[in-house]
Amino acid sequence: MKKIILIMMIFILVFTVACNNETIENNNTNSDNQNSELQEEKENEEKPNEEKQSDKERETIEISEIDFTKLDKPLNYYNQDMKVSPDGNFVAFSCFSASDDNGKMKNLLVRASLVTGKVTILTESEKSIRLLDWSKDGKRILYRLGQDLYVYNVYMEKNTISKIDDRVFSASFSPKSNKIAYSRDDGIWIYNFNDNSKQQLTEGKYDYYPLWYPDESHLLFFKDLGENLGDGAGNGQGIYIYSFKDNKEIKILSYKDNKELPKKYRKSQWISPGKLVHIVSGWDDGWYEHILNLETQEMIDLGERFLGGGGPFITDINKEDRMIVKLDNSEAEIFGKGMDSKIKSFESKYNIIELEAVGNNSFIYLEGELYPDQFSEIEGVRLIYDENNDKKMIEDFGDFSGLEFIEQNNILIYFENENNNGMTKILKLKIKKLE
Repeated sequence: MKKIILIMMIFILVFTVACNNETIENNNTNSDNQNSELQEEKENEEKPNEEKQSDKERETIEISEIDFTKLDKPLNYYNQDMKVSPDGNFVAFSCFSASDDNGKMKNLLVRASLVTGKVTILTESEKSIRLLDWSKDGKRILYRLGQDLYVYNVYMEKNTISKIDDRVFSASFSPKSNKIAYSRDDGIWIYNFNDNSKQQLTEGKYDYYPLWYPDESHLLFFKDLGENLGDGAGNGQGIYIYSFKDNKEIKILSYKDNKELPKKYRKSQWISPGKLVHIVSGWDDGWYEHILNLETQEMIDLGERFLGGGGPFITDINKEDRMIVKLDNSEAEIFGKGMDSKIKSFESKYNIIELEAVGNNSFIYLEGELYPDQFSEIEGVRLIYDENNDKKMIEDFGDFSGLEFIEQNNILIYFENENNNGMTKILKLKIKKLE
């Protein structure tokens, strides 16, 4: 009897130990799973997904076109805001889709891989969408939804969209990609990704278009001068610089000092960062093109720009700081740095629609016919113009828009469109390898 009781006690002891060990193993397994999930989430936040890594590694662009007609909704009316990722493997742009059964237009933010051909609709809304910038490190896309400013985190798998602020007019990433400068209806602001902080720099309602200097030491912007111009134009503006070192505004040009200068500005972009700026001025009375030389503080007037083409405007600058200026509908001229010397002029058989610098000594332009009642419809030829030998390198016929040269991969991209009863449909993104 004692032997039987002893055996039973040993069995119970062994069973209890086994159960405890199993419980410990299960707890350890659950803990490992939780740690694994946290680690996986952290890794998702810190590293690009596999497709983006694959695209970044593969720098050779082998596909010749991306077909948008295979999407479940049509793409209509490109908004002239295409941005290319820093590695040259992706493009992003905004447009709208007319596919809604209720007759409502949906605005879209679209990204396409030039390596795989994959098209992704990043966001869609009934509110207007405009793509503003792509950060230099490639991690973020900046866009405006209505009047709200958003950032799409390209490399994040979770929490990919972040709202920065509201009532925003314009914005851009800093050269180091860790800050955003943007204009609201109460001045210029800075958003810092390092600590998610916001800093107000200026207080003018019409302080617009902050433009970063390459070393991030200053911002160029259009300053509200406080004088109402009437006719819905708001207040007059001058050209100022904000110094981060001194935390103060520095006047460059103002119509109050020189009556020949514009009173209202619409847009600015660097031609040669920190040195030459392309500026668009005007209001309902017309748009006018200028080049501002910051070293001499001289404003060079290029004349009036007409909607739908025509009128002079700067289009691009190449590595040697040579730029093309369109002088009229069919003639363009190549100028040297600062427009101090004309290098060459050429004339097209048709209207010159778009121009872009390609390499050190070549330029590409679109020539075709313009239709006054349908600005988006352009039928013509895209050519390479080589200033050394005037050689025609690429020829393509159709209804095109959105000319972009991607230097990293030495390719040219542009949209092929179709116009049907006044509605433009984007059919393809064409990709041409330049030899």
